[in-house]
Amino acid sequence: MDTGLLNKLADIIAMRKCVLFAGSGLTAESGGALWSQLVEHLETEFRYSSPLQDNFEKLEDMDLKYGPKSVYQKIQLRLKGATLVDPIKKLSSLPWFTVFTTNYDTALEDSLGEMQIDFNVRTICTGNEFPVTGLQSEILCVKLMGSVDVEYGQPGAMVVDPGDYTVAKEDRIRIFDILANHAAHLSFLFIGYSFDDLLFLDVLRKLNKVLGKTNNIHYAVFKEEPEPEKKYLLNQYGVKIIVCDLKNFSSQLDEKASERSSVDYKHKKIPVGKEVIRVESRAVGSFLSKYEPVFVDKLQEPVDPFFFFKGYTESLNPFLQKWHFERRDSKKIVDIVTKNKNEQTNIIYVEGSPGSGRTFIILSSVCGLITEHMSLAIRISPQKNNPIPDNVELEEFLQELRRVSAEAFPSFPTNIIFWSETPLENVTIAEVGKLGKKSDVPISLICEDTKIPPEERKKFPECKNFHIDANVTLSGEIKKELQSYLLDVIKQIRSEEISTEKVEEVILSEKQFLPIMYRTIDPSQRSINQIIEDDFTKIENENVKRYIEICSIATFFGRDIPLFLLRKTYNSVTGQDASITDVFDIAKQEGKDFVKVTENVYKESFFSIFHDVVAEHLIHISDNNKLEDILIRIAENIDLKSRLEASFIGNMLIANVVNRPTHKPL
Repeated sequence: MDTGLLNKLADIIAMRKCVLFAGSGLTAESGGALWSQLVEHLETEFRYSSPLQDNFEKLEDMDLKYGPKSVYQKIQLRLKGATLVDPIKKLSSLPWFTVFTTNYDTALEDSLGEMQIDFNVRTICTGNEFPVTGLQSEILCVKLMGSVDVEYGQPGAMVVDPGDYTVAKEDRIRIFDILANHAAHLSFLFIGYSFDDLLFLDVLRKLNKVLGKTNNIHYAVFKEEPEPEKKYLLNQYGVKIIVCDLKNFSSQLDEKASERSSVDYKHKKIPVGKEVIRVESRAVGSFLSKYEPVFVDKLQEPVDPFFFFKGYTESLNPFLQKWHFERRDSKKIVDIVTKNKNEQTNIIYVEGSPGSGRTFIILSSVCGLITEHMSLAIRISPQKNNPIPDNVELEEFLQELRRVSAEAFPSFPTNIIFWSETPLENVTIAEVGKLGKKSDVPISLICEDTKIPPEERKKFPECKNFHIDANVTLSGEIKKELQSYLLDVIKQIRSEEISTEKVEEVILSEKQFLPIMYRTIDPSQRSINQIIEDDFTKIENENVKRYIEICSIATFFGRDIPLFLLRKTYNSVTGQDASITDVFDIAKQEGKDFVKVTENVYKESFFSIFHDVVAEHLIHISDNNKLEDILIRIAENIDLKSRLEASFIGNMLIANVVNRPTHKPL
């Protein structure tokens, strides 16, 4: 066995950057069956014979002769007692990011449930069971071919013949979404497969088709060295081969991965003021699989200051370090929240034109409430259909927080804040209001202005509305404070200083916070529009310009474009055959001045422009015919069976046709 490969594999497993992909060889000697063994068993049971050679075709023929339900039940009886045994069982104790299996039997998920100390284990048999966010406390065991525990004809039933497989690929599109997204970011370990396993090869071909050639390294364990032809094929798919007996491999991998693991997966750290409490991931796993409370990580994630001032706001660390201009509006919000005595839910709308600093006001308020006032903050995910917990879910989460904080912080949390950097639908606001009526902890919601007419707001009698206008006249004391701030922050992020006179000139000229920041951090003090035009014009590759324009259209419509839709649209517009790696490389290299990449906990990636002001100007300076072509290509390449892509186009239409702001033309 190649110890170098084994060590690399152990490293990525310890960092929780590896996906286990398990086949029938895992349980073949402990109650399970290889595919060929299962077919032979059925042939014996039914006394079946035919000239057919392909096992899938044999199963289809048995369905026709003996009835699909009868065949299904025979398979259930054969596999019911399958287990994992040591040392193979030790694999189920390692910190996998996710586990995929093509096995019908339940041995792997049973062993994961028994052996995983730090994570809850959830079995997924259909795509509908995936939460949109979560995984901080979970390992998902995804059954690509269904489960022996599911009865015939039910969702998640075993995929037995070619017809079942065709239907399953359609019904479980969400599972294949997740599979492809994982492969774009993580390494895979394939175990329990043979060189000739059609399912194994089908998965590799599918990923290669969706992703193109990537730099990701995957690993596969086989008993024997493959033939040159097979070895070449696997190498083309980025698969490194480890030749070893499965039991010996499992024992060595467990030892090496365990000794490398220094990350505490058992606990999640939640900020309490400037202190921290640790809650057991398993105890709050249900809540974390659906909702996004702020962990210490979000306060500590480092950010390049130039990207922060351009609009990268995924981390709260810059607000903790006071890189931002502390607006009086943030203090107003903090006062509103902290004075809430739980009589009514506070709904705080932050209004303002693009570039006025709405997002910075919201995030600086959230950061201050967490660190100075012991608030519990929960982000409202823009990619979730039901982002607000019900009273029972919230109370269970609070009980665990109180249990671990009772001695040191008996009053935590003093209040709960939900926040969103985007406008919210009426139904979401109403859900927060209902939650506030039932909670014994004061609840507030902070979000961008939704432009809800006054008569519509009367539908929320349980809520008390506040309006913060981010549009301000930069004069008097505010102007002096901003001048002082700019002089100070420029010293921190640039080697050369800027004069007081120049700062005053920029403030008088630009009048909005984002354009002011762009101009003052620019060594030549160009306007934001000039910076955008110069940076865009200097890009020599026309294909990269089309890439940026695709992201600009998505951002202009208030959406981040999913990775695979961006790749399909880009290739369609440019005639290129870009891989997933190429798509990321453009964002990191030639497009880095414009394109922001974010990802959720499922490693699903989204692309956008740093700020909607920048996106709007990019659209303004771009050729209308090219933009129209991009819109058509997006529509042509949308896969409505993909949850991410369907959500993207659906939300874009709702936000910009049904609820279109009056100031924004279609």
